[in-house]
Amino acid sequence: MINSNLAILRQMYGMGVRYMTLTHSCYTPWADAFISDIISPETKHDDKYDGPSPMEFHSLARHLDTDALKISRAPVFFSHFSAFSVFPHRRNVNDQVLKMLEANNGVLMINFWNNVVRCSKDYKNATIDDVIEDFNYVKDLIGVDHLGMGADYDGVPIVPKGLEDVSKYPDLLEKLVRDHNWSREDIKKITGANILRVMKDVEKVAEELEATKANDDTLDYCRIVGSDNCLIASAKAKS
Repeated sequence: MINSNLAILRQMYGMGVRYMTLTHSCYTPWADAFISDIISPETKHDDKYDGPSPMEFHSLARHLDTDALKISRAPVFFSHFSAFSVFPHRRNVNDQVLKMLEANNGVLMINFWNNVVRCSKDYKNATIDDVIEDFNYVKDLIGVDHLGMGADYDGVPIVPKGLEDVSKYPDLLEKLVRDHNWSREDIKKITGANILRVMKDVEKVAEELEATKANDDTLDYCRIVGSDNCLIASAKAKS
């Protein structure tokens, strides 16, 4: 998206962008993904690199959603994940990280994708109740102040029965209130109040760091992993 260049990130900020993820399914030179189909683990990011750091993202009010929790001055959010303890998909968030998220005052936005809420062998039979189990688990573990909705309707090929599209949001919220004793205030928080709070808090940190000297370096992926690995990764990406 930014080709490892913070100057591009600042340009996007000027055009209205207010958050980005560090990775998706592949590693970047400066952050690890949950899995990579293109780049092997041996070619992942170099912890010793002294170029642009995650801290600089705050100067543009960005939100980091990886283990940058350890160094982030501002709250972060996980945009579309579920709880590893409910279903151990490698993409889901484990309890240790959830506790870090609580301390960070961030938000986990629950994903509706069948594959992360139901056993792999039975994923096609996932239902609205599987998603509710995630909401209840995270609420009990770290509190409703750290929950949001990250359905990913525009990014996944299959969703649970009872949550076929956005018209089903009222059904989900009604079940949380009626069957699981969620309050109206709880519903308000997960449907927007929590994530708005995070974004406001990040803007505050951005203002505090406004005077920080900008780093316009481009992170050279090939220099980190070596030219041979870089060429191999590029060839696989094009194939």
